[in-house]
Amino acid sequence: MTHEDNQYIAVHLADVVEKQLLRHTGDSRVLLRAMATQLTTYYLLQFGQQSGHLKSLYRYFNPGAIAGRPPIAALERNDLKVQFFDQISELLDAANYRELSVEDIHKAMDEQALFDLSVSVNLDDYDRLMVFRRGAQSRTITLKRWLGRFGEREVDFINYDRVALVYSENTAGSDIHLKLFQNIPRHDIEILLPEPQVRMRLKDKLIIGVPAVVGGAAVLLTKLGPTLLLIGSLLAFWMGMSDQPVALDQGVLIALGVGLFALGGHLWRQFGALKNRRLNFLKVLTENLYFKSLDNNSGAIQQLLDTAADEEVKEVFLVYSFLSTDAAISIADLDARIEHWLAETFACDVNFDVEDAAQKAVKLGIAKKQDSNYLAVSAAEALENLNANLHILVYPEQGYK
Repeated sequence: MTHEDNQYIAVHLADVVEKQLLRHTGDSRVLLRAMATQLTTYYLLQFGQQSGHLKSLYRYFNPGAIAGRPPIAALERNDLKVQFFDQISELLDAANYRELSVEDIHKAMDEQALFDLSVSVNLDDYDRLMVFRRGAQSRTITLKRWLGRFGEREVDFINYDRVALVYSENTAGSDIHLKLFQNIPRHDIEILLPEPQVRMRLKDKLIIGVPAVVGGAAVLLTKLGPTLLLIGSLLAFWMGMSDQPVALDQGVLIALGVGLFALGGHLWRQFGALKNRRLNFLKVLTENLYFKSLDNNSGAIQQLLDTAADEEVKEVFLVYSFLSTDAAISIADLDARIEHWLAETFACDVNFDVEDAAQKAVKLGIAKKQDSNYLAVSAAEALENLNANLHILVYPEQGYK
C-alpha cells in the first residue's frame, strides 16, 4: 500500500493540538488554543446539522427501527435511498475513508485468507454494496504451516485500520445496513460481507476425506469382505454367470447385518466430523466478527460524524498553525512541512490533503491566498472570522454584522 493511499491522520486531535502548541509561546499559544476550540465547535455543529438530515433520511431504511416507520410510496423511497447512499458516501469521504472498487473487492476475495477458514459471498444478492476503508499499513504475520507441522511461514498483507460497509439487499423494500469494523486484513474482507458462506478448503476435505476413505475401506475388508464376496457369487449364480450353487445360511445373514451396521456407524461418525468442523468454522467467523465489530446503523452514523469532525479540525488547524509561523508559503512547501512534522512527531505516514485543507481555511477566513502562496491572517482576525461563521451556521437567516 503506497503512501498516497493514506490520508487519515492516525493521531488523536488533542495530541495534535498539544504538540502544535509547543511550537508557539506566550499570547500566540493562548490564541492558537482558542482557535482549536473554535474550530472544534464549528465542525461539531456543522456535522451535527448534517446528522439530523442523515438520520431523518435513515428512518425510512433503518432495519433496527421498523416499528412506527412513516409510510412512503415505492418511487419516493427509491429516490430517498439514492440520496442516503450519496450523503453517507460524502460523510465517509470527509472522515478520510476511501471506497474500494468492485475489482478491489474481488481481488480481496480471491486472496488466501489469514483466518483458518474459507468464505464465499454472492455479490449479486445485493442491490447496492459499498465497501470503504481507512488507514492501510503493510504488515507481516507468522503462521503455522499445514496441520501446524513443517515449521512456520511468513505472510505479508495489507491491514485496514477501519472498514465500513453500506449495503441493501436485492429485494423489494429492502433496508440499508451500515456496519463499522476495525483492524481488518485485506485478505479477510469477505468475512465482513453480508451472509458469508463457509466453504471447505482442500486441506479440510483431505483432513476429513482421507480418514473416511481409509476407515471405510477397512470396514469393508474386515467386516463385509467375505460376506460381500459370498453374495457376489450368489448373484453370479442367479444371473447365469456361474454354475456353482451358493448356500446362504443364517450365519451369513448375521455377518452381513453386523458388517452393514459397522459401515453405517463409520459413515455416521464421518458425518459428525464434517458437521463439527463446519461448526468450528462458524465459531471462528463469529469470534472474529465479534471482536472486530465497532458499530451498526444509526450508531455507526454518529461515530462517522464525530470522526469526520475530528478529521476536518485536525487538517484545518494544522494548516493555520504552520502558516501562522511563516510568511507566505507555497502549497507544496506547506504540504511537505506538515507531512514531515507528522512523521517526525507521531511516526504517522500520511498523504496530507493540503489543498483541500487550505481551501477550507481560506473559506473560514483564517487564511488567505496571495498569488500561488498562502498565509495566515492574524489570530485576532481569525477568531473574529470563526465567530462570524459560527453565528451564520446557527442563524443562517440573520447573517452576521
